Amino acid sequence: MDALPTLDLSALRDAYLQRRLTPSALIDVLLQRIATTSDRNIWISLMPEAQLRQRASRTTSTWSASPPPRAAASSATCPNDRRQWCRS
Repeated sequence: MDALPTLDLSALRDAYLQRRLTPSALIDVLLQRIATTSDRNIWISLMPEAQLRQRASRTTSTWSASPPPRAAASSATCPNDRRQWCRS
């Protein structure tokens, strides 16, 4: 089962916000997709799988220990001095 039907930024953001995806799980999805599309040669270079998994594991540990991310505020509720951090 593919947890991410697309890899667009909004799908990734939603999956992270809803805690349906971890960095390690994303690496699993990406490696699976790379394996099934190897004939397309869409990658310039690939980091070794062990290195990818090690980095993802460290990131997942940090991510799992943090509180769930909040959805970005709309511009209507975002203070002017923080507007660059808010998404509409």
